[in-house]
Amino acid sequence: MTAPLASVAGDVAKVYSDAIFSPRVDGVLDPVTAAMKILAARPEIIPTLPAYRVPDFAAFAPLAQLVGRDAQSRLDAVAALEFHRGAISDAISAGALITLATAVELTTIAAGLGPSVAAAVVAATPAGPAAQMAAAAGLIAIAFGQAQQALEEMRTGLEEAAQRLAAATAQAMAVPLPGATVGTQEAEAALGGYASQTVLGAPPAPAASAPPQVRPVAPPVRATQPAAAAPVREAPAPPPPMAVPAAAPNPSAAAAAAVAAAKSQLGTPYVWGGSQPGGFDCSGLTSWAYRQAGVTIPRIASDQAVGRQVSFAELQPGDLVIWSGHAAMYVGDGMMIEAGDPVQLNPVRTSNMGMAFKGFWRPTA
Repeated sequence: MTAPLASVAGDVAKVYSDAIFSPRVDGVLDPVTAAMKILAARPEIIPTLPAYRVPDFAAFAPLAQLVGRDAQSRLDAVAALEFHRGAISDAISAGALITLATAVELTTIAAGLGPSVAAAVVAATPAGPAAQMAAAAGLIAIAFGQAQQALEEMRTGLEEAAQRLAAATAQAMAVPLPGATVGTQEAEAALGGYASQTVLGAPPAPAASAPPQVRPVAPPVRATQPAAAAPVREAPAPPPPMAVPAAAPNPSAAAAAAVAAAKSQLGTPYVWGGSQPGGFDCSGLTSWAYRQAGVTIPRIASDQAVGRQVSFAELQPGDLVIWSGHAAMYVGDGMMIEAGDPVQLNPVRTSNMGMAFKGFWRPTA
């Protein structure tokens, strides 16, 4: 962010090295030529940061309280970043004012040069041409000196502003941002459960033929600090007796390719927002796998309920298992692949940490 200020300072240094304002260059005695040289040295005005307003986090604390979490560390980080952005904006604004003031000063010097030289030449007329030339040269040299001084003061001011900008930027970058933790994921799951009840209405009716219920595997979020292990809830007893879907026709070529792509990532670690080999979240894995098969599906888990909804009995490899905040892919034999930590195979289920189940979907239908 200090580049614009440093660039202007470098341009000013070049002005000095080229001796743009030396009266010895081309023997400048014409006030118009001298004024044009001064005007050409005016700096470009440094642009300020665009208007920005920190999003409203007023609802953050009540939501955290609703799920039994402390929001203070997040709110402190937001306040710190807002403060440092103000310091960065002030430093850039200072640089903009310095360049603007210098441009105005050089314009004033150039505009006053012509009338002052004309008056001096008239006054020196009785003494002859040599006196007239000397009077003009003296005033031009004074104008060049004033312009050089203005640019020197600008460079000094920009260097100070650049130092303040670098310090403010470093402080902002050093703000420890609260990372996602296991507790964060539990809070999101709890809020998702509230949303499914208060926003989406009553939970959907169970499918006609549902798979056995097994303990949900929730994709963990990378923690910045060690977190205490959450208590494991015992899964409800599985209903009888259907363990795998009945035999189904072979999947389409695209679905088979998507399954193969997903299986190639078994063991890949979970990464929040990950959608490439090396790190996946749940919907990142399913969307990436189908993309390898030439099929584009939405990136967000709840939006991947696309194509045709199918029953459990109709499941075939490549079908998606969708919740309001999680996604997995059926791979056959009653198993599905999902981005836990790491990407893994698990028995098909319809429950996942209280999220609303949206059903089984076939994107290729």
